[in-house]
Amino acid sequence: MRQLVVTGTGEVVLRERPSPELKGKPPGAIVTTTHAMVGVGSTLGAVADRRKAPDAKKEDHEISYQLSGVIKEVTPGLQGFAPGDAVCCPGGGFAYNAEEVFIPVHLLGRLKSREHLEAGSAVNLAVTGLHACRRARSTLGEWNAVVGLGMVGQFTVQFAKLFGATVIGSDIVPLRVDLARRLGADHAFNATETDIAAKVLELTGGFGADAVLVAAKTQDPRLFEAVDRMVSADTGRVVLIGMMPMGRPTGRDVELLMCGGCGPGWRDMHYKRDGHDYPKGYVRWSTGRNIQLFADLVSDGRIVVEPLITHRYPVERADEAYSQLIEHPGETLGVVLEF
Repeated sequence: MRQLVVTGTGEVVLRERPSPELKGKPPGAIVTTTHAMVGVGSTLGAVADRRKAPDAKKEDHEISYQLSGVIKEVTPGLQGFAPGDAVCCPGGGFAYNAEEVFIPVHLLGRLKSREHLEAGSAVNLAVTGLHACRRARSTLGEWNAVVGLGMVGQFTVQFAKLFGATVIGSDIVPLRVDLARRLGADHAFNATETDIAAKVLELTGGFGADAVLVAAKTQDPRLFEAVDRMVSADTGRVVLIGMMPMGRPTGRDVELLMCGGCGPGWRDMHYKRDGHDYPKGYVRWSTGRNIQLFADLVSDGRIVVEPLITHRYPVERADEAYSQLIEHPGETLGVVLEF
């Protein structure tokens, strides 16, 4: 079996690895991978960092983030999944970009047909956006500003619209701004051409956004200043999905919320790895239930992925795929590896 790794010099290559087995595993399934969407977060950073400072003595770094495929085998007694099912699977340290991989039960989302496998490979990015909207309490009639329209930002726009919010999107890349408009943003602006905070205040009659969801990774303090200006002073929420520097306290009644991962259970290994569930009546939208909701919505066409895919590569050309993202960010968004 072949698996993608990053070498000490930053090259993305296939290595032979043992095939996974079910013996001794917690509830879950072995999945035969069909698609993997290249992650733009820590994995891409690891590739870029190793290319900047190559060291052939460094050990290979295994790539894991998100994939889709078809179940080959399930653990005895597993309910809800069967061999032949099309599934989507998120999770660093679990969803390895390999020809076959063992996936714990709470990281499996069942797609309604195999025609949705490519779209399902965006599961980690998409469900992060869903969880961000839950953290923001996006709801009918309120204004949501999404700052940063990469893949997570694009899904955040779509989910905020499903929750009923009026959405304002902003980014510095024209491709991303145009896509957000196509995929439902009520307003979308290029931050290099428009004072986004002033525009949000104008559109909301001076009230500000009920929630600002920041899906951008930057160290520029001007982003914090703009978010501080655009959020409602009395009832606003700021959700940090990406990374930004925090400035001085504003003294205003604004909630600051963090969002990392796909929902409750994301960092609980008893849940995520071992398969212990949370009672549905107490934790309505756990990681696993969020993943399944995404699988249902993408299967029904209510969440759209295909317009976000700018490049497709066979897995043998994975190194080119990462180079495309690193070297041409202005013309690249979703990059799919085909197994």
